[in-house]
Amino acid sequence: MSGIERGVRNPTLEAIAVIAGGLGIKLATLFDY
Repeated sequence: MSGIERGVRNPTLEAIAVIAGGLGIKLATLFDY
C-alpha cells in the first residue's frame, strides 16, 4: 500500500478492486474526481 501511495508501484486493477472493497466503496468511486 505504501508503494502505491508513494507512486513507486503500479497496482493491478484487481489490487485496486481489493482496496476499494477494504474501504467499503465501489471501484468507480476511486476514479471519481
